[in-house]
Parts: sequence; structure tokens; C-alpha cells
Amino acid sequence: MLGATVVLADGTIASSGGKVVKNVAGYDLAKLLTGAYGTLGVVVRAAFRLHPARPDRAYVVAAGSLADVAARAREVVTSQLAPAAVEIDRPAGSDVAEVAVLIEGTGSAVGQRAAAVAEVLGGRVQVEAPRWWAALPGVSTGSTSGGSSTSGGSSTGGESSTGTYAKATATLVGVARLLAAARDAEQRYGIGVALRGSAAGVLHAMVTGTPEATASAVGHLRGVVTDPRDGTVTVLRASPEVRAELDVWGPVGGLDLMRAIKQQLDPGRNLAPGRFVGGI
Repeated sequence: MLGATVVLADGTIASSGGKVVKNVAGYDLAKLLTGAYGTLGVVVRAAFRLHPARPDRAYVVAAGSLADVAARAREVVTSQLAPAAVEIDRPAGSDVAEVAVLIEGTGSAVGQRAAAVAEVLGGRVQVEAPRWWAALPGVSTGSTSGGSSTSGGSSTGGESSTGTYAKATATLVGVARLLAAARDAEQRYGIGVALRGSAAGVLHAMVTGTPEATASAVGHLRGVVTDPRDGTVTVLRASPEVRAELDVWGPVGGLDLMRAIKQQLDPGRNLAPGRFVGGI
């Protein structure tokens, strides 16, 4: 997102950024409002940087233990192979995860890079995406690739569309800890915790269990990260019973600064009051 035009609470129209990357004049309101859930202003126009779709693509898929998959995925992310995406799928109740790497480009270069990725992962190259690709945990796209999702255990809640959804962020090293924490939470609290998302550190979790056990599991995942700057676990969808048991946002750094910005831009609290963290 390169720039945006926004309407502030008092009706002021403000613009920042522009239509080119090098335009950095003024305050970067676009980044400030992104993720603020409408509590600071209303975006009425936005400029995005787009990239052309690559004509050729290949997927490399491998499976293994949670720690092994996290380590191999991290190796691909930090390599010079320029993957378009590196995704991990860990079904609920499983000691096994799957990693899929998308390689995009033109002509034979795609095959060469895919072969190099397969050597790193110890996996196979295929044309189709795995069936779980581009779907939240607990939801299957229905697409098949000849390489089914490799769960090594029960799929407690793994293919259900109900449950509590959370977004977990972590450092590259923290992804392995999140995978391990999900399995540990299942064994401690008797629930299901499916994880799926980017090996770069943004994963979605679906937790299935009683409200009390779900709250305990979310707290367990949050315990992996000691500092909000290194990762967070935010509940995106939950029943009223689950919401009554936990803080959907969890620990957040810079809350005083956020409140000061809210006071500056919307002193009357007219824009989505209480929608954001800390009652902002």
C-alpha cells in the first residue's frame, strides 16, 4: 500500500504517499491506518503496488516432524532461491507437518529452482498445490495434488469449520516453538489446535474445545513469546462463551502511544469506539 486518502473524525480529508514507491512526502497515514480497524479514520482511496503474475509455477512439498519441517522451511525462506511462498500445514492432533513451497517465474528457470528447493526440503516437485493451500486451518479447498496433507495423528477438529480462530505471529525461529506449543497445548488441555500459514512467521490457528480449555490453549501459545515485539496471538473469531474467558488481543506493546494517537485523531471517540485493543 503506497498511499491513501482518508477522512478523519472531524471531516478533514488527508492524503499521504502517492502512486509511486519513491514518493515519501508527509506522514505515512496509510501504514498508521492499516490494521487500525477503522478507529482512526475512513480510507476512501488507496494506491497499491502490484506485480504481474508469473506465467509458470511449481510446488515443492515435503513432510516430517514438527521441528524438522520448521527448520527446513526456515532454510528455504532465508535462501537465495526466491520462493513466492513457503507455507506450513500442521493438522490438529498430529506430530507431523507438511511444508509447501511455491516457485514462480518463466520457463526452465522454474524447474531448476524447484529442483534446488526439493533438494533442501527432501521433497517432491508437483504442478498442483496441495489440497490445503490458500485455505484457513480446518477448511479444505477441495483441490488435490496427488500429495495429500500428511497428518500423522488424529485430526481433532482439523477439518471442521467450527472453532476459535486466532492469528499467531512469530520470528523465523519462533515458528518451531509455535508448532511445538500447539501440540503441547493439545496434550495438556484435551483440545485440537490446527496451524497453517507462512513459514515466515504469520500462521492461523483453529482451536476446538470447551471455552475454558480454548482459553488455556490460547494462553499457552502466547506463553511461547515473552515480548509482543517478537510475536502475538490474536483471536479473530470466537463464540461469546470463549470471549468471556480470555482477552482476544493479548499483551500489546505501545498501548499508551496508540491511545495518544486515538486521542489526537478522534478525541470524541466517534470512529469504531472500543473496536481495537485496549478499548480504543
